[in-house]
Amino acid sequence: MGVGKKRIPKFQSEEQVRYFWAGNHSTEFLDWTSAREVKFPNLKPTLRTISLRLPVSMNRGSQDLGK
Repeated sequence: MGVGKKRIPKFQSEEQVRYFWAGNHSTEFLDWTSAREVKFPNLKPTLRTISLRLPVSMNRGSQDLGK
């Protein structure tokens, strides 16, 4: 950990983690200049179908909708 960096607190729940990081920036806690690339060769991606609503202007091919 870099000089003068704050300690990341222990959390009781994921909700606390989300709330904490919504109000704090990681550079106050981590020295990103010493970060290294990490690979997880055995990690399998999970797939989940989601529904996503986009404005027509963002939808690819939306120009064809009015024809």
